Amino acid sequence: LVVPAAPGTATDTVARFASERLGRELGGAVAVENKVGANGIIGIDFVAKAPADGYTLLASPSPVYVNKALYAKVPYEPIADFVPLAKAASAYLVLVVPAASPYQTLKDLVDFMRANPGKLSYASGGTGSVTHMAPALLVSMAGGQAVHVPYKGSDGATTDTISGQVAFSFPAVAGALPHIQSGRLRALAVYGARRSSALPNVPALTELGFPI
Repeated sequence: LVVPAAPGTATDTVARFASERLGRELGGAVAVENKVGANGIIGIDFVAKAPADGYTLLASPSPVYVNKALYAKVPYEPIADFVPLAKAASAYLVLVVPAASPYQTLKDLVDFMRANPGKLSYASGGTGSVTHMAPALLVSMAGGQAVHVPYKGSDGATTDTISGQVAFSFPAVAGALPHIQSGRLRALAVYGARRSSALPNVPALTELGFPI
């Protein structure tokens, strides 16, 4: 089971959970292999070119399809080269700022971003990842400007958000929750139409006037 994302990311966590249960069903071990790089292209292309014998599977994150729109050329065809087998999980994203951030609400953040174009930066787990697309869409809808700082994985993006190297980021709730609960990150909004059961006191973007 090839994971085109770094260990510890949401995709990797879901893949390892699934591999254990797949192994039980198949009566043997299912090995998880992380093939990281080029926004997932290295791992995705590896699976696309593997023998079509059912022994090589892909834990498919959003860049499988997004990369086709972001890059002039990718070495695989997202529709023709893959057969979807099952939806493994759905994940909420959450907009977070460092604990020491002056922004207490999404309105605070958006107001500063509009008044100071390009002065804020946001971290992501890589160009074209869902953690890049989500804040980019929010910034665009808010009518502001912010600098994108891509990392090789969500761990680095979260670490530098905690330390204040960047102003905000949009990690998965599962990964950000321990840092929110410990007080190292402040959650401003959940990405989507409804609140996350893990963060019932954090408003959804749609509640705040952003119909994502």
